[in-house]
Amino acid sequence: MPAMKPRLGLMLQLFFFIVLPLAVLLLVVSFGSVLVHQGEMRRMVGERDVLAVRAAAEALRSEIGRREDAVRALAERRDSPETFLAESTLARNQFDRGLALVDRFGHVLAQTQWSSLLPEPAPISRSVSTADLRLSAVSDANGRPAALASAWTADGEQAVIGAFALDPLFEGTSRGILPNNPFMRIAIVDEDRHVLYAAPADAFEGSLQDHVGVSQALAGQSGAVYVGTGSSEHVMSFAPVGGWALLMEEPWQQVVSPLLNTSQVGPLVMAPLLLLMVVALWFGARQIIQPLQQLEAQAVKLASGAVAPMTPVVGGIDEIRRLQNALLAMAQQLQAAQASLHHYIGAITAAQEDERLRLARDLHDVTLQSLIALKQRLQLAAPGAKDAAHQTALDEMQQLADATILDLRRTMRALRPIYLDDLGLVPALEMLAREAEQLGLAVEFKCEGHIMRLGPTSELALYRIAQEALNNVQRHAHATLANLALHFSEERVQLVISDNGLGFTPPSNPGAFAAQGHFGLLGMRERADLIAAMLEIHSAPGRGTTVRVSLPLPAPSSSTPSD
Repeated sequence: MPAMKPRLGLMLQLFFFIVLPLAVLLLVVSFGSVLVHQGEMRRMVGERDVLAVRAAAEALRSEIGRREDAVRALAERRDSPETFLAESTLARNQFDRGLALVDRFGHVLAQTQWSSLLPEPAPISRSVSTADLRLSAVSDANGRPAALASAWTADGEQAVIGAFALDPLFEGTSRGILPNNPFMRIAIVDEDRHVLYAAPADAFEGSLQDHVGVSQALAGQSGAVYVGTGSSEHVMSFAPVGGWALLMEEPWQQVVSPLLNTSQVGPLVMAPLLLLMVVALWFGARQIIQPLQQLEAQAVKLASGAVAPMTPVVGGIDEIRRLQNALLAMAQQLQAAQASLHHYIGAITAAQEDERLRLARDLHDVTLQSLIALKQRLQLAAPGAKDAAHQTALDEMQQLADATILDLRRTMRALRPIYLDDLGLVPALEMLAREAEQLGLAVEFKCEGHIMRLGPTSELALYRIAQEALNNVQRHAHATLANLALHFSEERVQLVISDNGLGFTPPSNPGAFAAQGHFGLLGMRERADLIAAMLEIHSAPGRGTTVRVSLPLPAPSSSTPSD
């Protein structure tokens, strides 16, 4: 039986050509939509932060501008320190750290509620430009940021300095405008890139010399950039606040609404669906595909001539079980038909052998005896020949009688080998090899093991198989040498006939013997089946042919000694 070629099963075809492409398509669409959604949300968060930072920066500039206007107004209306002290009362709510009046040499002429946490205003005033109003940042004794707004009088002899804390200013303006996000970081940076204000306090520590967005904001630009930080991406928005920079940084993924974040879980729903499809395919493979494959293997064996019971039960769905029951019923019918055929062939073979035996006896008892008597008459008539012509005719008749007797005896041995019944299988096979050599085929006979007599039916079947095999070698193989071997062992007797002839391609199953015209092989197979022997035929074009017959021997019965 030829090996079955591997092929892609129905379940695998469904998986690879339908389920898997659909799953991949759905995953691509789902993840693609998530990526598009994330890109849009990223852009929207960036735009929102830019608008918020610009609005907060504008609010800060407005508040700082009010304080600058107040200082400028005090510088314009100042007549004396007493006037300064009287007029500064109106501006004290804007300068919670105090107001001071200094001369051009840095001497403090007057001050109101100047915070003890701040340095003296005189040293600070020396850094104040006389050309224009200037906003400067300082730190108090606690490290908290403060700002100084200064303006010179018209004559340039005196300057008004107002100090105010930055934290309340930033908290009261920008914090009400900027989004409320626990992951957000806010900072205000001066022109030296020092952090004046940060929320939370440790959000930006140290110099921001190379921080993204600082240079653009200090240059008067506003916008947003995206910065990768580990496994997340932050949006950094910036805007100018006078000579300072307002920065806001937050992870944009955290800004997105949790409801919108659930859309990212959408593709993950495909995972259990795909798992469910795999489970369904596994169930189909176990209940449909695998039982069908087992049933197919049993059907192939049935087609090859093996009509043994179809076991085991393949199981599966109800339709497959009914199909197996139908095949089982058919196999039982074939087995019964084959058994009947074997009995019929056995009866025909036995009748054929009986007819051959009867014919061989008739030829021996009648025809052969008549030929022998005729030969004796010719021998008696030879001395009375009158001349040489008559003598020659009588000699030719004697030679023809001898040849006819020889052919008749060969035919009788072919019909029923006399050595088989009297001497056994081994002498009969040895005589068969000698007769084949007389016909021009070199045959080497070999016998191994302990020689024993078999039953008459078994010996006759093995002899006929060897006879048919040698006849095929003589007629078809064009061989120069044949080997005939008989091996006896405790378990079996093995008969092997091989040759170095042309060889052929043997049929895949016994049912094809007759269809291809191998009637001799079919007869050999039937004789082997009648004695429960196994017949194997190995051949290939150009490699000769080997016929092997293996006959199991019954186990020796143990005899109990009698008392």
